[in-house]
Amino acid sequence: MGRRAHGEGSIYKRGDGRWCATIDCGWKEGSRNRKYLYGQTQAEVRSQLVALRAQLDSGLPAPNDRMTIEDLLGAWLEHVSTTASSPNTVEHHRWVIQSHLIPALGKHRVTELPPRDVTGFLANRAGAGFSKSSCIRFRTVLGQALRLAEIEGWVQRNVAKLSDIPRIPVPEGRSMTADQAKDLLVALENEPLGALFSIMLTMGLRPGEATGLAWDAVDLDNKTLTVRQTVKREPGGLRLGGTKTPKSRRTLAIPEVAYRAIRRRRTIQTHERLAAGPLWEDDGLVFTTSVGTIIDPKNLRRTFNRITATAGIGRWTPTELRHSAVSLMSAAGVPLEHIADVAGHDGTRMTGGIYRHVLAPVINHGVQAMDSLFGETG
Repeated sequence: MGRRAHGEGSIYKRGDGRWCATIDCGWKEGSRNRKYLYGQTQAEVRSQLVALRAQLDSGLPAPNDRMTIEDLLGAWLEHVSTTASSPNTVEHHRWVIQSHLIPALGKHRVTELPPRDVTGFLANRAGAGFSKSSCIRFRTVLGQALRLAEIEGWVQRNVAKLSDIPRIPVPEGRSMTADQAKDLLVALENEPLGALFSIMLTMGLRPGEATGLAWDAVDLDNKTLTVRQTVKREPGGLRLGGTKTPKSRRTLAIPEVAYRAIRRRRTIQTHERLAAGPLWEDDGLVFTTSVGTIIDPKNLRRTFNRITATAGIGRWTPTELRHSAVSLMSAAGVPLEHIADVAGHDGTRMTGGIYRHVLAPVINHGVQAMDSLFGETG
């Protein structure tokens, strides 16, 4: 008969009259993890032993007062990997656990984690720039793991349910003045990714739309580009996917300053391709890393901070370029419905709701406004 993975266990009567069962639960932190079960009768202890064997054979860890949140999350992830609807779901859970939950809460013992520490963790994530929906996902993963602990009797309550999601106000984006925008466009001229920020400022593209722009979507002869895909973040990494909404798929005239920047970008990328040699990965994108791979939109902020400092206009975020594009078009007299078309919104109500603080009623098309403002810049 083969030996059980976690040992058969043994039962004996103690000197004080109680019955005791011991079972080998494997190794933990370099030493044997042996569990002791006690009862008034042999039958009671045997019943506990059978239940514990079944638990161990299912892959779940033995209950242990020293079990940490990291231990629990590992056991839960292994458990759900056999029941999750898709591998992507498991990989997303793994990312949440390894990148966020374990670094912040992993050393806590399962039985000693207070709700205020979970609330503090969520507030920290919100302060780091994560959205309310991300914070909810973090709490949900932790809550599901603690639910397993509840079912198994390892904890008396699910502290994730008792924690609070911090209130995260949606910031009202700032907008550059025309003079600030001109100074920025001058600073962008000698930057490898200058064209990326240029089209965000003059055409209102979202960061993911700009980094997802493909060369076959750019018509330099007719000075147009088509927004048809965006860079999306998934548990397994970055990928190209469809636009945010059907209305976001749009063909836009390219302002002169952005047109010149895109032509410069083509030359820059040719040099990058030659320098990378066999390391180059050709996804056909206009804006890539130095070896041709997709740029993570979240990594644009550091580069942009350096450029805005060089331009002498203070600290700005890439997202504020889109706000600035709307503001500049509005100030130049572009009607709200035309601004909605350029921004890829489903209607003027969304554009007016998001950018109410920068809109003024006017009458011309976006590209004409940008050429009027920046035609001689860049």
